[in-house]
Amino acid sequence: MSQKQSNTFGQKWQHRLSELVKKAEYIAQSSQRTGKMSVEQLVQTLVLGCLEQEKTSLRLWSEVAADLGCDITASSIGERLTERVVMLLYTILQWSIQQKLDVSRLPVKKLERFSGVILYDATLLTLPPILKQIFQGSRDKTMGQMKLQVAYDYSQAQLQSVAIHEGIEPDQKDRGLLEQAVKDALLIFDLGYFDQGVLAEIQARKAYFVTRYQSQTSLYDWETGTNLDLVKELQAVEGDWFEADYKLGRNAQVAVRLIARRVSQQESEKRRRAVRQRAKSSGYTASQRSLILCDWEILITNLSDEWAAQEIMDLYRLRWQIELVFKAWKSYLDLADFGYWRAERILCQLYATLIGAVLCQSAFASVRYMQSEASLFKAFRIIRRRISSLLAVIRRNWWRLGTWTRDLKQVLLKFGQQQNLETAPSTLQRLMNWG
Repeated sequence: MSQKQSNTFGQKWQHRLSELVKKAEYIAQSSQRTGKMSVEQLVQTLVLGCLEQEKTSLRLWSEVAADLGCDITASSIGERLTERVVMLLYTILQWSIQQKLDVSRLPVKKLERFSGVILYDATLLTLPPILKQIFQGSRDKTMGQMKLQVAYDYSQAQLQSVAIHEGIEPDQKDRGLLEQAVKDALLIFDLGYFDQGVLAEIQARKAYFVTRYQSQTSLYDWETGTNLDLVKELQAVEGDWFEADYKLGRNAQVAVRLIARRVSQQESEKRRRAVRQRAKSSGYTASQRSLILCDWEILITNLSDEWAAQEIMDLYRLRWQIELVFKAWKSYLDLADFGYWRAERILCQLYATLIGAVLCQSAFASVRYMQSEASLFKAFRIIRRRISSLLAVIRRNWWRLGTWTRDLKQVLLKFGQQQNLETAPSTLQRLMNWG
């Protein structure tokens, strides 16, 4: 990393925890009570406290505040966690995501043509019962449930958006996916977001998509417009691969490439059991068509045949990378670990933790690939261990921030790399080995 990049990384942390706080404070009008603790110190205490320790408490926040030079009791911090501070933190979270680092792209030649490789998915957080009226769950009605709709740019390892919804809201109602459909972007998402109109709009915006085929969607011959039976076409296939061009959807008529790969018998039986179970729980009988299609992994895309069928499969498997991001948030930052507190206290901790996740993600992005590949989980652990030294930097009005940033970078490069890549190649290595 160059000196310029290093300084930019440190300045982004300072900007999010200082300048953005002041700007959001004005909008949220949260400065009605400062006393011993300014709003800027409050936000820094909440965010860095959530990063530093696994189990966050008012007492721990009080200790973090002391490290920042603010002597305040735990109960006084609790009193400051109001609805306005919730709004403040949410605003800082959204603005923090918009602050992008200038990082090097991955060394995969074929991905360079995309403006971004956007993985889009959702994760659910179970909340205490006090929030069940605000965030309704889709299953357990006794608890609250929040759904985070997240866009993650795999090519730069940076978050694009985090939208907050009730757990009960279907993925198809979320419009965040289309917000990512800018020219030359590649969008990768699962069946939960499958919608003919959305696919047509992505194509109209000159963006690209890779997703699974929804088995009940009609397919039409490209030249004659005849409705085709995919099951019959697949049953006639002797090998393990099938590929064809179709128009998808009676109304949308989206031009797609359909790519199918035969799965193992063990996998197909597993899929059939899952289909029958879903049908039984919903009170209907699984169709013979859906059971037959369990023999195949079927994707659709609007990428040209310049991309081999196996490469399309590899692209879709990138979806797993956003699951790793969710795991880092939940397992390493304890995002979903709440007590039975006031609603404002819960939401303050949640949004403060998400701001911390954005900070960690930006630090990881800065060293994600420098001669070798960095580990997201190791990066999160290393960053957390160095929060205490950052508190001293902030207390001295951010003096020697550049030194702290460079030291963190060096440790990330030394101890934050992936291991055993020779025996267990990573996703990135498979992409680099294309061709």
